[in-house]
Amino acid sequence: LAATQEAVALYRQLAEENPDAFLPDLARSLGAHGLVLLQAGRPAEAAAALREGLQHLLPWARAWPQALGALLGDLLAAYLTACRAAGLDPDEKLVQQARSVLS
Repeated sequence: LAATQEAVALYRQLAEENPDAFLPDLARSLGAHGLVLLQAGRPAEAAAALREGLQHLLPWARAWPQALGALLGDLLAAYLTACRAAGLDPDEKLVQQARSVLS
């Protein structure tokens, strides 16, 4: 958990300084962090991290679906799993946007 928290913090700082270079990496690290949280039995926190990762990745996946589509699909699946585990309703607009890129 500490390693993924550190990665998120590092990529968040880098993305603030240079979003074009590091936002996809921030999304990936948020996805990894969300999966660790989910495995640790913290599904609400996992859903929040995965949602943020999806939000950051979505514009990039629209522009480069072949390069980032698999990551988008993985984040979406994990987000939906975390929402179910936490008893939360997923952000339907975000889910539909991701699915439109994946279709």
